[in-house]
Amino acid sequence: MMLCALSVSDGKITISPKNHLRMDHWVGEGIPDSAIITLKTNCSDEDLGASIKEAFTRCISRKI
Repeated sequence: MMLCALSVSDGKITISPKNHLRMDHWVGEGIPDSAIITLKTNCSDEDLGASIKEAFTRCISRKI
């Protein structure tokens, strides 16, 4: 299971992949800062879609 957090602030979209620890628990721990994707809010739909797909590949799924 994969989850990314999206936030919009100061003209930027930030996509942060998450680490899946348990069925209902995701955290940002273990995700390097280099995995976070930042775009301008005026980016194209194609760039946004490609960035979201890429962010999902950067998620970690570890069950403990």
